[in-house]
Amino acid sequence: MVRQLVVIPAYNEASTLQKIIKSLYDYDYKDILVVNDQSTDRTAELALSSGAKVLTLPYNVGAWKATQTGLRYAHAKKYQ
Repeated sequence: MVRQLVVIPAYNEASTLQKIIKSLYDYDYKDILVVNDQSTDRTAELALSSGAKVLTLPYNVGAWKATQTGLRYAHAKKYQ
């Protein structure tokens, strides 16, 4: 069985994040990681309440470095 992780870098995405996570679950993606790039809104809280894993960065690094953080997490957790 192939383990896949969907990585979502997020900065102040509270208005759209729950809809995106629900759509991913609807398409049968089971493991979702939101890399919270120091959002100042409820991004992390809403991601958690939607069932996603959340990794909050200590400071804002931008979308690409947030994505890299998610990929490193996936590699460390043995995702494909």
